[in-house]
Amino acid sequence: MIHSSINDNWMRVTVMHSIARDLYAATADTDFRNRITNGGDTFPFDATAYDTIENESRIVGMVVAWSVVTLESLVNHQLAVTIEDTAQAATAIRYPSKTMKELGIPKSKDSELAKKLVILRHKMSQSSDEDPSLIELANSLADKRNAIVHDKPFRLVDRGDGDVDIEWFTASRTTDSPTFRYDDLPEFYANCHFLKECVIAASPEPLDCDLGFGSLACG
Repeated sequence: MIHSSINDNWMRVTVMHSIARDLYAATADTDFRNRITNGGDTFPFDATAYDTIENESRIVGMVVAWSVVTLESLVNHQLAVTIEDTAQAATAIRYPSKTMKELGIPKSKDSELAKKLVILRHKMSQSSDEDPSLIELANSLADKRNAIVHDKPFRLVDRGDGDVDIEWFTASRTTDSPTFRYDDLPEFYANCHFLKECVIAASPEPLDCDLGFGSLACG
């Protein structure tokens, strides 16, 4: 029997979700939160509410990152189940680009998550034809995770007269790291649920896990 960390990762998601929900509840109905989230005037300023909202954002970022980690754990598990040869399965999990080349699937700049999904679906259907929207969704989810866990430092340069430039310590960066709030989770969870269903459908073996993204979206 093949074992993986899907359930452990899912437990991390649910624990962090509950923390984020409690932090959200503390400011959900406040005028200050409404002004913060809708770009209104932040004065009069509520320091306590601001700190709570910032902590909520940090925890939600962790929820987002670990949700995608959980989905990738699911894909890795399904690859291990589907590909009978252990060495080939390990290559697909660790070096999906190499496996895609061996399968004759065109080279792409997609995320590792998207590439593994392509391999999984190819193995089950013997077809490399993919739904572009599904691959786009996998890339979008991976990008959200990467923006959090692979964040790069930056330098603020004061040009005088109130002008400030940002210098990123990376080859190219045009935007700041995204800000996630509890309000963003329902749509995010819906996307996770959709991708999860596609991954599960790509393998005939039932899984002993219940990734209830839909239930989290309601709570």
